[in-house]
Amino acid sequence: MSLTSLPAIVMASISFTVGVLHLLFYFRQKTRTTDLTFGITAVLVGAYAGLCAGLYSSDSVAEGSLWLHWQLIIHNAISFCFFWFVVDYTKLAGKRTLAFVFVAFGILAVFGAINPGGMVVTNEPLVKTVNLWGDASVTYYETELGAIGNLQVIAMQINYLVLLGLSVAYSKKVGFRKGGFLVAAMGLFLLSTAIDAGVVMGFYEFVYTIEYAFIGVVIFMAYSLSSELRESVKAKEQLQKSQERFDLAVRGSSDGLWDWREVDRDEVWFSPRFYELLGYRDKEFAGSFSWFEETLHPEDRDETIHAHFKHLYERLPYDQEYRLKTKSGDYKWFRARGQAVWNDAGEPVRMAGSIQDITEQKTAQEELVRSEKTLKTVLNSAPVGIGMAMNRRMFNVNKKLLELTGYSRDDLEGCNSSKMYESETEFLKVGNQIYSQAQSGGIGAVESRWKRRDGTLFDVLLIVSPIEDRDISKGVVFMVMDISERKEAERERERLVQALSDKNEQLEGIIHVSSHDLRSPLVNIQGFSAELQKSCEELAKLLEDEEVPEGLREKLVPILTTEIPMSMRFISSSADKMDSLMKSLLKLSRLGRQELNPVKLDMNKLLGDILDGMRYQIQECEAKVEVADLPACEGDRTALDQVFSNLIDNAIKYRDTNRPLEIHIEGKEEGGDCIYAIRDNGVGIPQEHQKRVFEIFHRLQPDGHVSGEGMGLTIVRRIIERHNGDIWVESTRGEGSSFFVELPKA
Repeated sequence: MSLTSLPAIVMASISFTVGVLHLLFYFRQKTRTTDLTFGITAVLVGAYAGLCAGLYSSDSVAEGSLWLHWQLIIHNAISFCFFWFVVDYTKLAGKRTLAFVFVAFGILAVFGAINPGGMVVTNEPLVKTVNLWGDASVTYYETELGAIGNLQVIAMQINYLVLLGLSVAYSKKVGFRKGGFLVAAMGLFLLSTAIDAGVVMGFYEFVYTIEYAFIGVVIFMAYSLSSELRESVKAKEQLQKSQERFDLAVRGSSDGLWDWREVDRDEVWFSPRFYELLGYRDKEFAGSFSWFEETLHPEDRDETIHAHFKHLYERLPYDQEYRLKTKSGDYKWFRARGQAVWNDAGEPVRMAGSIQDITEQKTAQEELVRSEKTLKTVLNSAPVGIGMAMNRRMFNVNKKLLELTGYSRDDLEGCNSSKMYESETEFLKVGNQIYSQAQSGGIGAVESRWKRRDGTLFDVLLIVSPIEDRDISKGVVFMVMDISERKEAERERERLVQALSDKNEQLEGIIHVSSHDLRSPLVNIQGFSAELQKSCEELAKLLEDEEVPEGLREKLVPILTTEIPMSMRFISSSADKMDSLMKSLLKLSRLGRQELNPVKLDMNKLLGDILDGMRYQIQECEAKVEVADLPACEGDRTALDQVFSNLIDNAIKYRDTNRPLEIHIEGKEEGGDCIYAIRDNGVGIPQEHQKRVFEIFHRLQPDGHVSGEGMGLTIVRRIIERHNGDIWVESTRGEGSSFFVELPKA
């Protein structure tokens, strides 16, 4: 063993001793995890120093390469353990970061162990002789570093830079008095690793210093931890004095109590009620600050831990709300309040407090927030203006109301609604009407006109409802609907209805006059045709006289007995047809003038009377007619007699001669109406004719055996329309038809 190995052996002994003592202290007390992490780190430093002693004593490149190889592997473990210790000491990084560092240095260590050539290149000797003082010198028998070795040196430098940053941040948080040792230790260690990295990479010749830095770090932190231990012992004596009072408070409290008796240790005491609030039995698990961190909801963790340190080191009040995971896995809301105790040096030594279950309160608050948000969304997306008012002053107006009026929210909030009306008189009139309705019936509705910001007027429907039942003094909710288009449509409809009524009246007058006037010539045509026929017959008798020349008789007889009578028949037939048509037109025109006398009608009796009157037709065609029980309706008896007579007559006329005729009549109530159906199994109506059967002069079979002018269904529809009803048909050709009549229920 060379003389240069002696310092490394001494430092290894010191590090081993310090590390073992801290490990023993941890396993005996099991309170401060920093004793565990620091003890492991110190033991590894001792191991590293021992490997340094072996390197300094080697006398060949092969032996030095072996010691260097194991030094670098151990250095991976030291790098991770230093990171673990600093994170545990400062509480400034999470488990994911720690796991990442572990994996990174673990991979380097494993690859270095299974691939020595990647760590050190044995065929590249690097013998260094460093002159110390006088004739004294030290020779290092090493080799060049491989790719893994160089990567490890870079990773270690980055690691120690990060640790220095954490140390500085911790010092800023807790003060230089407590964090200065850690900053100094990490700074010294970073400096030594930088020097040794330069030596290893061949930038310059110098003795290795890292083992000296290691022992400096171990001594610095051992002193710091022992100082904290002494302070915690002193604080424990102070805490002991208040223990009895605290125990009494615990038994009498309904809140969960907690006591972080030594803030530099992980252990935290929880009261039985604390366990109970989270669904656990008393002392079902060991209380600790790390358990508290893990149990916190991820969204609340950073803010809550930050609040702890703000209270401990800046003495800001501690009053937090956060969520903790219960035994069942659910989260509950708690309000936590706490107070720390500081020693003479101003350093925190203890912190205690309580938690109160506020889950129901928070749930109610969240539900209220959601409800308010939902209500606001609904109000702002509503297609009508909505707001609230008290003493006719508006507030909580929605977006649509602003769009309708052109005002901004600031213009309307708190403003008297009189500014919306075109006059004070209208304002007072609307208020009297709508508020009296709301007071008596719970809701009020009035149509009025509002004034926009630009002065234009528009029609509105105002609806109000008291916030509290029929008590308008507590305010009202109001709704504003822009009915300008509707009012304009109503005015246009009234104009069109009046115009249509005038036109119909004119048309009915024209039809009536035309039909009446046309009938006079028809009467003349019919009368003189009969006279002409009679004259022809007399002429024919005169031709039978013997005095009439035979040649003249032969010419005149065919004319008087055949040709003229045939022409007269055509004239009479056409005149009769025109006369029938004129009568139908007169009947249609009179429908508009005929006053209806609506009464409650017993439809069973009405249909019975109609069928009695048509008994001969029904028996003649051997038809089977079935009438179900019919609901009563409201209408004019004579007019509806005509409607149902026409429909049954059509069923008889358009029967299918290949099968017996069947007619079924039924009815039902639907809403405020009665719907009657007249069904038959006749020839049916082709699809292309179904929409036109109610048109004037339209006939299903113009050249068929059924006579008529095509006015029947037109008259039926006009009668039904005058009763505010409806009529429609459903039919299948070759199967039959169903006519439906809708009339007001009695």
